[in-house]
Amino acid sequence: MQKNRDIKLENGYVIGNGQVLITAGLGVEIQRHGKPVLTDHPCSKTAVAAVSGPDYVCNNLAFGFTIEAEEPWKEERAGMPDAQCEFYHVLCQNSEASVQVEDSVFISESVWIRTLRSTAALSVRVRIETDPRNGEFLWWDGTPVKPESELYAPSVDPDQWVQVQADQLIFQGAPRRLFQDISNAYRYVGKPRYLAVQCNAQSCVDPTGFRLQLEPDQPVSLISCLSLNREEASAFAKQLAKLSSDELQRRCLRMQQDRFLKPKAAPSDPLAKILQGTEDLIQAVTADNGASLAQSFIYPLHYIRDQYGIFRFHQQCLNHREMKRICQAYLGFERQFGIQNAYDPITPHTAFAARSFKPISTEWEKTELPSYINLFVLEYVQLTQDLTFAAEAYPILRYNVLCQSLSEVSLLSGSGDETYVHISGLGKEADFTDSCFLYLKNCQGMKALAEKLNQNSDAALFEQRLNQVSEALMKYNYGQEGQYFQISRSQPDWISDVLLMPYWINMDESWKRLCRAGVERVKNEAVRPYRSRNQDDRCTGMMPAMLLSALCQLEDPAWLKVCDDLGKIASPFGLFCEYYRTQEGTMIGYSGGQRPWESACAASALIEMLIGMKVDPSSCTLTLNIHIPPSWQGFATRWIELFDGSEIKLEVTLHHLTLMRRNAENPLHLNGRWHAFQELKILQGDVMDQWECSISEFVK
Repeated sequence: MQKNRDIKLENGYVIGNGQVLITAGLGVEIQRHGKPVLTDHPCSKTAVAAVSGPDYVCNNLAFGFTIEAEEPWKEERAGMPDAQCEFYHVLCQNSEASVQVEDSVFISESVWIRTLRSTAALSVRVRIETDPRNGEFLWWDGTPVKPESELYAPSVDPDQWVQVQADQLIFQGAPRRLFQDISNAYRYVGKPRYLAVQCNAQSCVDPTGFRLQLEPDQPVSLISCLSLNREEASAFAKQLAKLSSDELQRRCLRMQQDRFLKPKAAPSDPLAKILQGTEDLIQAVTADNGASLAQSFIYPLHYIRDQYGIFRFHQQCLNHREMKRICQAYLGFERQFGIQNAYDPITPHTAFAARSFKPISTEWEKTELPSYINLFVLEYVQLTQDLTFAAEAYPILRYNVLCQSLSEVSLLSGSGDETYVHISGLGKEADFTDSCFLYLKNCQGMKALAEKLNQNSDAALFEQRLNQVSEALMKYNYGQEGQYFQISRSQPDWISDVLLMPYWINMDESWKRLCRAGVERVKNEAVRPYRSRNQDDRCTGMMPAMLLSALCQLEDPAWLKVCDDLGKIASPFGLFCEYYRTQEGTMIGYSGGQRPWESACAASALIEMLIGMKVDPSSCTLTLNIHIPPSWQGFATRWIELFDGSEIKLEVTLHHLTLMRRNAENPLHLNGRWHAFQELKILQGDVMDQWECSISEFVK
């Protein structure tokens, strides 16, 4: 299916054929206009939204799949992903049988598998409803685009949405349109798409769906294949329908590691659910190229900014292999397409280091986004000291610093796309403190890297840029009286997320000291209810996680309260929304759910709070900063590969700590702090194979 992709660049988006992506077992409402949202409205938990491609409002290939029995289900219970089923599954029960509904995808081939496993003989109907957006082209407000409009493109007649072909249903969607900006128009960017659906068991097919006979211990699967080519979609579905459900499941399973962390806590513990749900979600939305999709059922593209939450999760887990894959993917995208807002989930055609770098100038390179790509690489190199990789990437990294535009007073603007745009109200041209922080972090890291690579003239240039923007930011956007950084020159107010950014991206200690008063302001004025902006009842989904990270770094005991709040804000599956609003004292999520970016931010902050692992390869030092939540009895990590090829594993209880190491050739110097029972244990020593201490060693 990959071979049939048509790649096109459209106003900041690199678009191919997209992927089939699903939201299962959560109750999904696909709106006629506006963003599809997870909903608490009463509906069958077997209802699934299957969508493909970037979903800005209309003309996604979208369908609802619902499992119905002759006798209504008495109970429907959603289950968490596990090693056998990487999506949220549903258990349906009536007096006749219990049916488990499982969903899987072939990440690399735009194939979705829905499997039903029954405990008894049962007749079911799989009802398939096409979304009206498949054929109708609507404006943002839901009104049709008239044929005389220059932006009109042919729609698909309703009688062409679905056709029966032998044992298959063939769905057709209109050419994809893309919504770039509310002030802009929809863009016509694609070809018609086709989805072929076939069952791997005997079934009755009609335009409304399938009728199946389930038997115990004989799972049945529906195979859905997406393509720009009708015949190819049909042929691939027919080929896969020859496989048993167990064979299909084995093909869907990805190479998996053990979970990073196993809590000693109740399965219902909300913090444990955040860690488990996020790790499963990251696996589900990570494409073969290593980059992650921004959101599985609405933004199935690789957005540069959205990747940082997942990158930071891997960073806190010391998962340097996944960090490198992310770096390679975005460097490859930039080499091929330049800096864009988002890229289709395709593997870059050429490796970023395969030939000399020829810059492609774009509108999106002027601010913020190049800083994130550099941040990925600089953090990976800091963790591994992989200077060979750094040297290969260096021409792109250098360009990403110098291509960004400084204003007449040496400040940087926001990119204009979802950078707290709904919170700040800033236009694209206004200077933005957040972008300046990212740029300063880049200049700091690039100066150090240039020195290591003997690029001394570049090191001087990066230092000059660092000083230039630092002085401007202090002069224009630092409020001396309030001791905080304001949003921009034009807005003297503050945004919580921006005040927390120096801690979130780990700027140097001088900037953290300067911004400590800002953290205090957020802690005292923007918590319970959480607010991203003063006097507002909203916050971004990542703001509480950013605050938790800052408080842990500052050893502020308020981390306990924020940690507890994270558990209350999270969904029953441990995931987070894009924004939250306070209603009657409760944080209510809106504007998308099941978001990898915000969920990974929360999980990364929790891991930072629990373990606080940092590695310095130059001194062969491991630093730990361990906290155990009051509801936990401890935790254990999986084996973690370090920069030198050795592996470590940490086990912590309320009374004992053990650090194990294997495949080691040289000692690992341990520095750390273990907070337990309101006491503090300083951890120091050299580790070759095992190092431990117990609570009895605490000095009362």
